[in-house]
Amino acid sequence: MHYPKEMNWPMFLKTPLPFVNECVDEVNTTVERDQPGRGLSRLQRLWLAFCLTGILVTHSVCWARWERASLGAYSLAA
Repeated sequence: MHYPKEMNWPMFLKTPLPFVNECVDEVNTTVERDQPGRGLSRLQRLWLAFCLTGILVTHSVCWARWERASLGAYSLAA
């Protein structure tokens, strides 16, 4: 999956981890196989990759931790 340069990813999320990309692609392939024409949109794939990478890097599902880990580059306002 190719991510646009204009995506202002936080410090630790400049690009998703390689195996996260593979996972997101596999999820999309499975959705398309099970429900033809209903695959994930580009924005859904980007968001899923962001969330999975954030969870793996911070070992939590906590937006405040993600914000701290990115040195404030991504705020609650996002």
